[in-house]
Amino acid sequence: MGLLSGMGWSATIQLCRSSFSKARNISTAELSEMLDNNETQVLLLDSRKKEEFDVSHMKGAIYVGENGEAPEMDEAIRKFQSENAGKEQIIACYCSVGYRSSRLAEKLQTERGLSNVVNVEGSIFKWANEGREVWRQEQRLETPVAHPYNSVWGQLLDSDKRATRP
Repeated sequence: MGLLSGMGWSATIQLCRSSFSKARNISTAELSEMLDNNETQVLLLDSRKKEEFDVSHMKGAIYVGENGEAPEMDEAIRKFQSENAGKEQIIACYCSVGYRSSRLAEKLQTERGLSNVVNVEGSIFKWANEGREVWRQEQRLETPVAHPYNSVWGQLLDSDKRATRP
């Protein structure tokens, strides 16, 4: 297992938390509940590489790049805030396991002053492993899959959930 030998989900989540201690976190179950109950408006920001996003993403997610560098991010946030003024809002960042999205969530909180930003712990790997739906463009995939990122971190993604091409 190489670098991940002995480092499962709990160690990965702890690594993300300790590396980006200012980022607020929610679980995949909490995100799923928010998406299902419609009481909270959720903007999903995908902070992976484009090739990862093209394999699959959460429904309605906006691709923003690994560091939020995609120009669509600022406009998506402005539009989301405007359209949902007066409603409870959450901006949920996710990536493969939560490291890049923790970094983005912390950046949006500290540099942009956004208080309603969270990181989804375990991100799309955990989401897919739990059998939750993922999408490719506008199509729901029958079997939830995700790009494994690389051979090390991809070990956290169940083998039947790994896909490297759309």
